[in-house]
Amino acid sequence: MNIQKVYIKNTLKNNKKILEFLSNIKYKNELEVIYFDEDIKNLIEKFSLKISLQRDIKSQKNIKSLIFDEQKGKFIKKCPCTPHYLGCEYYVVELSVGCLYDCSYCYLQEYQNLAAMTFYLNFDKLFLEFDELLTENPKKLYRIGFGEYADSLFLDNSMNYTYEISTYLAKVKKYKNYLIEYKTKSNNVENLLKYEPSGKEVIGWSINALKISKNEEKNAANFFERLIAMKKCIEKGYFVAIHFDPIIIYENAAIDYKFVIDKIYEKIDKNKIIWISIGSLRFNPKLKPIIEYRHPTSNIIYGEFVKGLDNKIRYFKENRIKIYKKIIKFLKNNDENVFIYFCMEDNEIWDKVLGLKIKENNDIHKLFCKRLQFLTNSRETFE
Repeated sequence: MNIQKVYIKNTLKNNKKILEFLSNIKYKNELEVIYFDEDIKNLIEKFSLKISLQRDIKSQKNIKSLIFDEQKGKFIKKCPCTPHYLGCEYYVVELSVGCLYDCSYCYLQEYQNLAAMTFYLNFDKLFLEFDELLTENPKKLYRIGFGEYADSLFLDNSMNYTYEISTYLAKVKKYKNYLIEYKTKSNNVENLLKYEPSGKEVIGWSINALKISKNEEKNAANFFERLIAMKKCIEKGYFVAIHFDPIIIYENAAIDYKFVIDKIYEKIDKNKIIWISIGSLRFNPKLKPIIEYRHPTSNIIYGEFVKGLDNKIRYFKENRIKIYKKIIKFLKNNDENVFIYFCMEDNEIWDKVLGLKIKENNDIHKLFCKRLQFLTNSRETFE
């Protein structure tokens, strides 16, 4: 964790998570700690943390600052997905925003445009929002993900927040209608291994071909480190999820994806893989020049692309279908009961690749409910 500066809201100065972080972080003697009172927008302006793409894009090679603040808006939101494509009724938690892994394709480079990662520490507010959501419809299954706006386990080794979140929810026994997913590219699972899973946590890993992991995900754990962490979590009793997203199309890509798929099934219990998502590279046109400047050795943006219905740049549909069919064949060769879903694709893709007639988002959500019931042998049904 190569962090150079930490900005801490004065009201959080004695927060137990702050104290835990400062006592656990390596190289603390080299760390500059700055306390602030102002609104975060003023803080960003005061310390020039906003990236001006025209002026600073070439110099922003690494994000090495952390901001600890309080969430003023909503923690839990419906997944924004993307216009004109199918979603899966997923909820996301904005516990942190920004990522120091700095993957070349990451949309946060354009979406956040900030030379820092922000972490929110008013957990009481988060827990109140959990209460509100889970009592809204006790018969509905709520899948709630950490990791949409930042890697969910990036700071967990130094702050142990997954324990606090899962412990809170486990104490509230009346809530049975949820699954929490911690999405990550890390191998930071030491804290997750210290306590017994409640059966409500899913640890989800983003996985890519070895070539892509090496060249485009340089600061994240490598594939084999992630695989070891995945195996440890399964042995502890967690469900795991795998996200082949974004799939990058290049010559012989299918062979490379087959290698990682076969390695996964060679090392772990297939019955503990709760779901696998598949999606291909897509990005806002504004991201292209950012990748060109910040990641000059990357060539992922020079494939055969077209503008999609959501105005994002995507691979041609026929090429997406082709690579999806190959990857799904590799998955089903290892597990005929594997549960696969698409991220940000339309009903034609679902039909042509999986043979499923999907008309609306709730159709996908119902598939998740059936999957959970199948894996847990539960008689309890959710909407």
